[in-house]
Amino acid sequence: MLIFLTMERKIDEVGLMCNRTRVMLKKVAKGFRVHSKKLLKDADKLGKDIDVGCVQLMDSLISSAEKLLIPLPSDFERIGDSLESIIHSVSTKIKDRVMFSDEAVKEIESLFEGVDELLECLHDCIKTKNRILINHIVERSKELSELSDKYSCIHQERLVDGLCVPKASPVYLDMIDSLRNITIHICIMAERLRA
Repeated sequence: MLIFLTMERKIDEVGLMCNRTRVMLKKVAKGFRVHSKKLLKDADKLGKDIDVGCVQLMDSLISSAEKLLIPLPSDFERIGDSLESIIHSVSTKIKDRVMFSDEAVKEIESLFEGVDELLECLHDCIKTKNRILINHIVERSKELSELSDKYSCIHQERLVDGLCVPKASPVYLDMIDSLRNITIHICIMAERLRA
């Protein structure tokens, strides 16, 4: 159990939670890229492990009265929920043989890359509380959220123009919304670290 860990070790545990979330993201992104049910299953298992770890870490942080870190496991759990939603969408895409346009694939890939960058920066911020890096995360999160909105609008135009099949629309939009939600939670976490 994590309750009796030193504060330095608890910070390390939060950093490990960030890394596990990043590994889950990479498995989901690669599963999307190569249509691999195995990678999605691996990511889903990792998500369940993250959920268990979040509860243990939360118990440990509450017992130490470390107020700054207490909300972070819940945020990682919300990020995991969004990744599980993406796993479901990619599984549907594979099962139903839903095709995305090249533009849609590039848009999703760019958001995966942006979220990965944010998680990497967040990991460093958890350890260092570097204000410049925290500000970068907040600004970049907002940029990615706006980009998600832009991609949703562009997608609607593709749909109207017949460049996107209606069957792909809910899958694509769920992935965009889930990636946007992840950026929002990362931004919230960074703002907490700034406090």
